[in-house]
Amino acid sequence: MSAPALPWSNTPRITLNLTRLVAESRITIDEAEMLLGLAESSRLRRIIVNVLLILGALMVVGGVLALKPTLETGLALALASLGTGTALFAKGRREWGLLGRALIHMGLLGLSGWITMQFWSLPQPWPHLMWPAIALLLAAGAIGYRDSLLAALAAIAIGYVLGGSTRYWHASYALIVEEPVLSIAAFSLLGALAFWFRNRLPLAYQQPATVFWRTSFILGNFAFLVGTLWGDYILDGWLSPYYSTYSADAYRAYEAWRALALHVPSTAFVLAWPAALFAAIAVGAKTRQLFLVNTSLVFLGIHFYTQLHEVMVWSPVGLVVGGLLTVALALVLVRANLDGLKRLWQRWRRPA
Repeated sequence: MSAPALPWSNTPRITLNLTRLVAESRITIDEAEMLLGLAESSRLRRIIVNVLLILGALMVVGGVLALKPTLETGLALALASLGTGTALFAKGRREWGLLGRALIHMGLLGLSGWITMQFWSLPQPWPHLMWPAIALLLAAGAIGYRDSLLAALAAIAIGYVLGGSTRYWHASYALIVEEPVLSIAAFSLLGALAFWFRNRLPLAYQQPATVFWRTSFILGNFAFLVGTLWGDYILDGWLSPYYSTYSADAYRAYEAWRALALHVPSTAFVLAWPAALFAAIAVGAKTRQLFLVNTSLVFLGIHFYTQLHEVMVWSPVGLVVGGLLTVALALVLVRANLDGLKRLWQRWRRPA
């Protein structure tokens, strides 16, 4: 059945105050996001503006740090930017809101750079406390300013606390996760808490919480990816002696430490990752979270592509088994989808 088409001249135009509807619990935050997505032109414009503000803030902070100012000058610039942005943010005027948030971003990122330079020059344990301090600063900013970008950066900073990092050299990118098991556990817990409690938070905090759990989900999957390739010597990056000095003696000590360390083989990650992704797809389908479903499907594709080249290409038997499992999975998904459609049809035909 379909509703009759309305002539364009008689099509009503409806204006909805989504903030008020969510505040009055008449719609959920997910339904508000869906309705907001229908206004594609305004949403696209807002996304473009936010991306430009983010890139501009990063470029400004990176340029200032590249000029190698004194610690006092860097701190003064960061505090001035943060103070001005906070003043504009407190006014609550829409025309100054974007500028205020851009200044807040530059101020907090500048303070993060100042913490890096300050802590790095101090003796231990201050360098090890650098990323925890930055993570706390960004998390406090995300909560205090109710800012989604800072929520995402706080999750990334937590990844650095756990030993994650990225590298770039000519035409090459690198993703480093030193503690896959610990990273998966941490991001699963933090992401699940933000996911389940986001709709119970005040309206202003729901979007930052949503961004936080989505970022945590992506970072947890990156940890799974690294684990499928290398396995994990638990607490390797923190306790092993090889990371203090790079020498032949240190490497022998590192090998002796690894012989006694708790090791999770890569096979465990290979099997656990798709199971976790299918569980995420089930949760996403039940809660109507398309991001969770789509992102899980993307990482399933990454996992299949990785194992195709790591294992199946070098083993014809493995390739056949993998193909049969893939076909079986497709049939299961189709059957589940058909059963769901049948239930919906029966529910629709059932008398009220």
